[in-house]
Amino acid sequence: MFTRKFSAILCLVLSAVLLTACTAAKGSVKVRQGNALSKTVELTSLPTEPVQGVTLNGDGDQIDVDTTGILISSVLQAGDIDASWIGEVSVQARDKTTVEVTGSELNMANKAFLTPQEDGSWDLVVLGEDDGCILKDVVFLHAQNI
Repeated sequence: MFTRKFSAILCLVLSAVLLTACTAAKGSVKVRQGNALSKTVELTSLPTEPVQGVTLNGDGDQIDVDTTGILISSVLQAGDIDASWIGEVSVQARDKTTVEVTGSELNMANKAFLTPQEDGSWDLVVLGEDDGCILKDVVFLHAQNI
């Protein structure tokens, strides 16, 4: 009986540790290239630049953006990921919603950014009148060569 209780408790502890390890703390994101182990990038330590343009909200309405942020390519570079290798990046939010950013969008100046929010989270902002988007509370970037 003691062994069953101990096993059940051990399973709960391991599950909690694994779930915590897969989620980035606010102010950071986990990045991974292909099947490699993920690395944590502290976003607050990276320099920001102006983010200005138009994007689309969840309803498809155009909204003006005038803030600061970090280019996705700079975040990947901080995680030791070679941007020239990338075909696309899956950007995942804390709620598991995912947006794909293409390699060409990554290499465009002033296109795909992570922008800081007042609560300490970071949002994906892809600028564009027809192809822009916003993804709230980003925690993971998975670079893939497709």
